[in-house]
Amino acid sequence: MRSLLAFALALAALGSSPAEACIDTVLAGRELMDRPHARGNPTVVQVGYDVIDVREIDGQRQTFEMDLYFWLQWEDERLAFDPAVIGHDTCRIDPHQIKEGGHFWTPHPEFINLREESRQGNELFTVDQTGHVYFERRFTGTFDASFELTRFPIDHQELPVLLESFFPKSEVIFEPVEENRGSALDNTIDTIDLPAWGVTGVHAEETTFTWESDADSDFSRYTYAIGVERRFGYYLWKIVVPLVLIVMLSWLVFWMSAESLEAQMGVSVTCILSVIAFNFVIADSLPKIPYLTLLDLWVLISYLFVFMSAVENVGCHYLTTKGRQPIADRIDRVCRWAFPLGFVLINVLVIALRV
Repeated sequence: MRSLLAFALALAALGSSPAEACIDTVLAGRELMDRPHARGNPTVVQVGYDVIDVREIDGQRQTFEMDLYFWLQWEDERLAFDPAVIGHDTCRIDPHQIKEGGHFWTPHPEFINLREESRQGNELFTVDQTGHVYFERRFTGTFDASFELTRFPIDHQELPVLLESFFPKSEVIFEPVEENRGSALDNTIDTIDLPAWGVTGVHAEETTFTWESDADSDFSRYTYAIGVERRFGYYLWKIVVPLVLIVMLSWLVFWMSAESLEAQMGVSVTCILSVIAFNFVIADSLPKIPYLTLLDLWVLISYLFVFMSAVENVGCHYLTTKGRQPIADRIDRVCRWAFPLGFVLINVLVIALRV
């Protein structure tokens, strides 16, 4: 009886588009808005991602842009059909028809940390003869992330894509497809090319999440995360090395006569102004955050040592005017090795504590 009804509906849909005829034939006039096995166990929805590219990682805005394919698949035996009636083993459905008509149940996935969808790509919705539902979509968007930048610019970050269903975990459970398990994820590393970052790994997992606004319900959250590490060569050669040279230049005063205060202060003031000007130049390259990063500490330490060189100049000149030239010379000789050694040790200590 059901086959005859489906055949009649197929004949009636000849004037419709292939997608409309297909879904009308499969549904046979039914509205299947309840999930499969609504009174039984949760519906298992397998999730898969295929990352095409990661285009931008913005540490200041705490965002990243990703271009990817994602797909969902689940079983709904109510959608099983006879291939002889439709003429195909699979039934392709127009996704817009599903959104507008709401003919059968879907898990209603949502990207939780999506800030902006920059490009909506093609969608594919198919059902096979056994009732296996498959949905695929290309998606490009900007996602929020919580970057920890205390170790900047030698930091490691994660780029997570968080997917949840509109339905609680008692109804829908996400799990990764086989392509998103274990070593299979390593294939993603070769497809991503970021000039300023290197990909360290990829992992996917399903976790349980509870919203504070809905504490009575748990939700299944599928997390797909790409681990990246910053390539710090740019900051080393463009920021760290020039700063070290400026600081070393300020130590020239230790080899100058304590009597020539004007020449010594000229060197010290020039170095201080150079560090200040350099800090303004590199400001756009640094993340604007309320705490100090490793590079911020490096800049502050450079300020401190240049300033201490100027203080040492004034102190030795004062001793010279008071007839204590031998003491001033001795201080200069000690500072020739004490300042470089202290600069190195303090920076090594800061790096060790941060790393």
